[in-house]
Amino acid sequence: MYLLAEDGHLKSDTGDTPTHSYTKQFLQILEAKMRGSSSVQGKQTSGSVAGIPDSTYNGITDMMRCDAQQNDATYGVVVGTGTGAESNTDYKLGTQIATGQGAGQLVYGPVSLVTPAINGSYVDFVITRSYYNGSGNNITAYEFGVYVKVGGSYIYCIIRDLEADGKTVASGDTMTVQYTLRVGAGFTIQFLLFLYSMFRCISVYGYDTGHTSQLLIFSEWEHGGGIYADNAQLFLVAGPWDNWYFYYQNTQNFGILVGNAGAATGVITGVTNPGGGKITVNCSAAHGLGPGQSVTIAGTTNYDGTYTILTASSTAFNVTKTYVSSQTGTWSLPSDDPESLSDYKLQHKITGLTYLGTNWVTTTEVAGNDDLVLSRGFYNSTEDPIDILEVGVAWISLYWHSYGDQAYYMILRDVLAGAVTVDLGDTATVRYTLRTNVAV
Repeated sequence: MYLLAEDGHLKSDTGDTPTHSYTKQFLQILEAKMRGSSSVQGKQTSGSVAGIPDSTYNGITDMMRCDAQQNDATYGVVVGTGTGAESNTDYKLGTQIATGQGAGQLVYGPVSLVTPAINGSYVDFVITRSYYNGSGNNITAYEFGVYVKVGGSYIYCIIRDLEADGKTVASGDTMTVQYTLRVGAGFTIQFLLFLYSMFRCISVYGYDTGHTSQLLIFSEWEHGGGIYADNAQLFLVAGPWDNWYFYYQNTQNFGILVGNAGAATGVITGVTNPGGGKITVNCSAAHGLGPGQSVTIAGTTNYDGTYTILTASSTAFNVTKTYVSSQTGTWSLPSDDPESLSDYKLQHKITGLTYLGTNWVTTTEVAGNDDLVLSRGFYNSTEDPIDILEVGVAWISLYWHSYGDQAYYMILRDVLAGAVTVDLGDTATVRYTLRTNVAV
């Protein structure tokens, strides 16, 4: 947070300080979107409690909108004079400062949102808003927060912070508040890209699990004087599976997924020449590999080495190498594949387990934290033990008007410290807890 004087010079800058409180509504909105269910109850800034509009086919125009324009103080980054302690049950600022140039008012500028990007060991999503004091008197702001708009008219507070000493804005000065939403390894950049596109309600591209650049979120279009969801989509980890959603039950494409990173090997049956300084490596069976992954080739005369996959089909992949002749050998994945912010898929998804349905524990306050818990079981009906070495969560982006228009995005990926062996007849359960709390 920083202050600019009327002549434009910098008067003060607090630098980066930790945000103290995501509110319960943040996880509740994510839950509604991931479940595709409007049964999740959330408290609006008005104090009214109602089902949060989900992301299904009911014509929602605002997924989680935060890009408020000039003089719109109903949502976006907001400021106030309240001094009450932060709490994860906060649903609004204590006393919000109104927009304008009257007594006690600040002129709210437009909200600026910067596309999430990898910044060293983190992915950062930056949200900024400025406030001009034209009231003729000093105004001191003590509380700061973020409001989002869902479904056109539902306003929710997802962040509220208290600055104990306050920030005084002299008449003629401008205060700028900047929030950086940050995630580290385990999360992927796709998670914050989803938030960014929901905050702006625009189409944003990200890599799906096939390493294809695909739209993450819907775009909007004007029709007949109103705003409608052009490509209304679902953002589901798993749904209630009633009516026509049921056919996605037990999918291995989204929800909690499991893999065996570093355990995959296969047989190379031959090599062909596609031209352009590349070779096509043909495999004896489906390999589960994708573009961008590293693969090691061994047992050949001319092609041994480690390569980055350029493109792949179900039983073949292309790498950069000068073609010599067709040869046989083996392929394998590197033994160590740690989490990366740019991960877009599990290294090698396990398909030999039966993927059971996703279970939810709705957003609940637990010892001062807000927890959203999702879990999934994986049953082994095969003859051999199967080792789980990596787990993750993928979302689906689905155009409701066409069952064929869908893509999957990895938002979480974790490599386990040791293998979890699932024997014949056993069920392994993976549980994720998304947690927010105060003063983290």
